[in-house]
Amino acid sequence: MEGRTSLLTTLVLALSLGGCVHSRQADLPSQPPPAPTFDSAPTEPVPTSKQAELKKSRRPSAELVTSLAVIREEASVKRKEAAPDEFIRMLDDARQLYLEALKLDSDYRKAQDGLVRVYTYMGEHHKAQEILQKMLQKQPQNGGIWIDLGMSYNRQKNTDEALRCFRKALETDPDNRQYMQPLGFTLVWAGRVNEGAEYLTKVMGNATAHYNVAGILRQQDRLDEARQHLQLALEADPAHQRARDMLASLRSGPVLPDQIVPAEALTGTDPRLAFIPPQ
Repeated sequence: MEGRTSLLTTLVLALSLGGCVHSRQADLPSQPPPAPTFDSAPTEPVPTSKQAELKKSRRPSAELVTSLAVIREEASVKRKEAAPDEFIRMLDDARQLYLEALKLDSDYRKAQDGLVRVYTYMGEHHKAQEILQKMLQKQPQNGGIWIDLGMSYNRQKNTDEALRCFRKALETDPDNRQYMQPLGFTLVWAGRVNEGAEYLTKVMGNATAHYNVAGILRQQDRLDEARQHLQLALEADPAHQRARDMLASLRSGPVLPDQIVPAEALTGTDPRLAFIPPQ
C-alpha cells in the first residue's frame, strides 16, 4: 500500500511539472521577432520650408564673404606698385567675392562699398556709378552715397555732375562740414574760387582755407591768384608758417616742376580734391 502511494505521488508530481513546462512554453513565442531595421522604421517627411532653412544654414553669410573680399582687396593694394599684374589678379578675386556676397544679400552695404572701390581701382567708373545710383534709388536721402557718387564723377573730370551730387548731399544735411569740403575743393578746381573758398572757410577756418586755395591755384599755374590767397591767409593768421613759406617760394621766382605737388601726394579719395603742401 505504501509503495502504491509513493508511486502515485511521483506521477502527480511528474504531471504537475509537465503541465508547468507546457504552460511556460505556450507563453513564449514560437520564434524570436525579427530585429528592427532602418528600412522598416517609420519616417516622417521633412517639410519643404525646413529643407530650405537647412540648406540656407549651410551657405556662407554675406558678412563672411565680404570679410574675405576685404582681405583680398587690401592684399592686392599692397602689391600695386611691386607687382601690377598680381595686383589686378587679386583685385579681380576681390571683385568676384563682393559679387558673391551681393548674391547672398543684395543690399549688404559693406559689399556694395567694396565693389565700388574695386571698380574705382580698375578705372571702371561707370560700373561704380551704376552701383551708387541703384543705392540712391532706395536711399535718396543718404548724403554719404551722394558724396561717393560725386567723387566718382570727379575722377572722370565731370565737374558739373560732381557738383550736382555734392549739392544733393548738402541738401540732406546743410550743416555737414564733411559734405562742404569736397564741394568747396571742386568749386575751386572748376575756377569758381570765391564760391569754393566760402565753403572751405566754414570747414577749416579762414587762414587754412585760403592756404589750401592757394595750393590748388599754384598747381594750376595761377601764381598771382595764389599769392593773393596766401596774403589773405597771413592776414587771418600771421603765424601760419606754411603760408609764409609758400609765399616766400612764389616770390623768389617761377615755380620749378619739382616744387609742384604731384596729384599722387594729395589727400582725399580723389587727389584733385585736396592739397598737401611740401613738407
